[in-house]
Amino acid sequence: MQIRSQHFHIALVLYCGAVMIVSVTPNPPVPELGFAHTDKVGHFGMFAIMAGLAWGSLSRSRLNPGAALLFWGPVVFASGYGALCESLQRLAPERTFSWGDMAANVLGAPCQVI
Repeated sequence: MQIRSQHFHIALVLYCGAVMIVSVTPNPPVPELGFAHTDKVGHFGMFAIMAGLAWGSLSRSRLNPGAALLFWGPVVFASGYGALCESLQRLAPERTFSWGDMAANVLGAPCQVI
């Protein structure tokens, strides 16, 4: 069964919504993995998945993007969305902006092709 672009579009929209909710929720649950900076691993993974969904959506679209757009489009999208989520945390109770979280978001985004 081939996954169609509409499936990726829907998954991406739902995933972005879930990431936004988690980003602005006070005290979201963070699993303890037994090492420091567990949340950075979460940020890295969340935005790698987001970029992967954006890549799937773009690669199956009718746009027929070139290799550069197929790589950089999802990276810029996921990084920008990560910056938006992190910036909105300044407005959320008990949340703060973190350059470390921002870096993890941006570093996760290029991993969409792995």
